[in-house]
Amino acid sequence: MLSDISVTIWIGYGILKKCAQILFVICLACLYHRKCCLGSEQRWLYTSGFEKYDVQQRMAQNGLLLTQNDLDNIARDFIHYFNSSEEFIHLTVQIGWTSH
Repeated sequence: MLSDISVTIWIGYGILKKCAQILFVICLACLYHRKCCLGSEQRWLYTSGFEKYDVQQRMAQNGLLLTQNDLDNIARDFIHYFNSSEEFIHLTVQIGWTSH
């Protein structure tokens, strides 16, 4: 009788362990998806990347002077692109009277 109880507990433990593993994988997938979706909507994510990689200075070296307002507009356009079904992104920066 004791062996029947230990087998039942062992089988129950195995099922519980498998369910916990499946639930863990599902939770990780949900968290990853949520992080990706929410991350793409945060303007600070793009502006901090612009600052980290010194985009303003690099663009100025190539003859394109961008203001902070221009970078904010670009970040907004990125957010719009990732929330739309558009296949390609199209960015236009107005500098003076010309568009780049």
